[in-house]
Amino acid sequence: MAEMIQRMKGTFCCMCVQGDAAASSACVKDELALPGPTALEEDGSLAQRPTTRAPDVAAAAPSSEANVKLTDRLVAADDEEETTLCEESASAEDVSVEEASCLAAAPPGASREAPAPASGSPAAEENAVNEELNTDSAASDDLCKSALPERPDFTGDWLMVRLEGNMDAFMKECGVSFLMRSAASAARFGVGTFKTQVRHSDEVLHVVSPLIAGKVYKSSLRIDGTRQDDKDPTDGKRMFVTPAWEADGATLRCEYRRADTGAALPVSRRFLVGAQMCIEQTAPSGQAVKRYFERR
Repeated sequence: MAEMIQRMKGTFCCMCVQGDAAASSACVKDELALPGPTALEEDGSLAQRPTTRAPDVAAAAPSSEANVKLTDRLVAADDEEETTLCEESASAEDVSVEEASCLAAAPPGASREAPAPASGSPAAEENAVNEELNTDSAASDDLCKSALPERPDFTGDWLMVRLEGNMDAFMKECGVSFLMRSAASAARFGVGTFKTQVRHSDEVLHVVSPLIAGKVYKSSLRIDGTRQDDKDPTDGKRMFVTPAWEADGATLRCEYRRADTGAALPVSRRFLVGAQMCIEQTAPSGQAVKRYFERR
């Protein structure tokens, strides 16, 4: 702004010096005017021709005075603008100092969070949408948890009370000898006599069952979907078992394989039917049997 005013001042000065070409010439001619050339009168005497004077330079004075006044007004406006800017800057500095003083005066541990956005502003609308989404997500999680069935508790001392399916054919497919199958058939395949003890806590299942010839089968399974070591109760050979809950959350599924050959063995499914526990076994060929137990 100041540079622009200086340029305008220079322009006005040039106008005063150069001015109107006619006015400047008039000034010079007026100061250097000489008597005009003479002429002979009729009587032979010399007569001086009238000299034409240029217009008085005072006629251009009003223009110069107006330019000076305009320059003064521009300078005054520039000074006023600079004063306003200085006042605004000082005011902003005062506000910053005041905010810093307030923060310094706040007690330790006091919250210095930004003020909440004004109602109706984009920030306020975005916060409202986020809160609604969080609420919906929490409600959805609660709904999913409530939809899942409770895990069954297989804990108890169980007695086999019923058998479904062809147990002899099932045992034959599993590789049980004819002699052992005949002995099992004579004992009604354990109906009314076979007992098993189950202790179920959290995701661990402990099973203890007596076998033929005074042997005892023991197993401890972690229900986590990992492959674990176990022994075949019929011949005592090592095998792998993978226990996990099925999608319904109420059925314990155990998949078995031979440790030496990797051959698939019957799959076992354990679940509750009312007050009874059912153990369903399905051979690789699809041959299946179900044994039902009651607590004693």
